[in-house]
Amino acid sequence: MIGFYEGDIHAGRNALRRFIRHWYPRWQGQDLGAPVSWNHAFTFEARITDEIFRRQVPVCADLGFDWMQIDWGWYAGCIPPMGMTHGIGNWTTVEPTRFPNGIEPLADLVRSYGMKYCTWVDPEQAHHLALVLGELTTNSLKYGRGEDGLQVGLQFSLEDGQVCLVYRDGGAGYPPAVLAGRDRSVGLWLIDSIVRTSLRGHWNMANDGGAVTRVCFPANPGLMGGQVVE
Repeated sequence: MIGFYEGDIHAGRNALRRFIRHWYPRWQGQDLGAPVSWNHAFTFEARITDEIFRRQVPVCADLGFDWMQIDWGWYAGCIPPMGMTHGIGNWTTVEPTRFPNGIEPLADLVRSYGMKYCTWVDPEQAHHLALVLGELTTNSLKYGRGEDGLQVGLQFSLEDGQVCLVYRDGGAGYPPAVLAGRDRSVGLWLIDSIVRTSLRGHWNMANDGGAVTRVCFPANPGLMGGQVVE
């Protein structure tokens, strides 16, 4: 993006802020606000450990942070002073010398302080699920508008080692032929292929005040502090 402004550098910065503010997403007419997050990468790099991270949590909570993130370097094989590329591509096991209990206890600690948690992953791990969500939201945009406009809901849970996603909208629901498997759009065919082949999971559709789609796939054992499952 290239922008133009008149005045000194401060005028340019303020012009950029106004531009971002104008285009910042809103929900039902309300400003969502800009979340404040903590990221270990620039300070600790691959030196981040379970102990170091735990010390940051209450500090960030006192400062009013919204999110905390463990960035690159949590995966096995990334040991100081190595850079982020050492071990990259291993998304099933955390580095045991620095995170002996896995990542999940740290995420639970962050949430216990009223903040949200996220872990950095390479897009190769995330893009399959993103494609599924993209197809579901596209269907909602086409067919999921109810009397109150477009409303969607998304819920994640961990059930018996499975990540389960429930996506719903407030439209008319799936047609009977779709639920019976006799009529599948290209988008639904793509969802079926991704879930079964790429995510190695299963999914189903139902109607409950609108279209409801449930997708389940094996959780990453490394993020839960478990062992690699072959």
